[in-house]
Amino acid sequence: MHDGGRYEIEGRAGFAAPPPAVTTLTLDPRSPRLPFITLALLDADGRTRLTGAAQVDTGFDGTLGLSEPAARRARVWLWPESAGRVRIWSLVRGSGSLGVTWRLRVGDAMLSAVPTEVVDPPGSPPVVGLGFLRCWSRVVFDFRRGELTLIAHGAADPGASASVPFEWWHPRPPRDAAPAWVEQHGNVTIKVLVGGVAVDAIVDTGVEADLAVPASIAASSPWREAMKADGDIVVRSFLAEHRTPVARLGVPTEIAGWSFGGLRVLVIDDSSFPAGR
Repeated sequence: MHDGGRYEIEGRAGFAAPPPAVTTLTLDPRSPRLPFITLALLDADGRTRLTGAAQVDTGFDGTLGLSEPAARRARVWLWPESAGRVRIWSLVRGSGSLGVTWRLRVGDAMLSAVPTEVVDPPGSPPVVGLGFLRCWSRVVFDFRRGELTLIAHGAADPGASASVPFEWWHPRPPRDAAPAWVEQHGNVTIKVLVGGVAVDAIVDTGVEADLAVPASIAASSPWREAMKADGDIVVRSFLAEHRTPVARLGVPTEIAGWSFGGLRVLVIDDSSFPAGR
């Protein structure tokens, strides 16, 4: 879809064949703070073109993100009119192109016609986001066992996992957007208590910290009074590496009845983000 110079992928990936009821993937133990899985990208002739680790980033509302060199290796079809005209936010602002990856395989499951966002930085690892996870009915992250379990639609619920109520949120939904549209394009948010004050938080597995707070929000209550500067760190995102301030939260944070103290917070420069992001 093209809307006043802004491009979005409206399609969604499908399965090349019915997927297994349960697909269990091993999380890469070399990156304990960020979830990485192994995937393979195939061309239109069914030949494997790229195999390797991909970050599972629930803060990325797309399906698949690739660097430009990786997209060339995977023989991704690129939409010429979109070149350099797609605005992308991944802790920082960037631009890219839209395309389609012919096949994506994880475990014994194979996706086809996968919407793909392609960016310029050559060192960016592949990223799979909410568009990828939405292809399944339920997703279970088990960081203690180092597993990501994908449960197909219609499959029996294995249970035995913690759950937290969530809502879908989008920063700029169309005025006539139905709830189903927001579910297909939005982010997952949950209720969090920060020092007893209720806030909505995006669940983002791509953040290498306990919490990430936009600088515009960090300057207001309850964050301003609760945070103490604690230096800075280099953060790696889908678009680039950059240095970001870090703070310690001096008040308890409660999620689904569980209380956490002394959480590490990234303070993100959101000056170039779209309104509401």
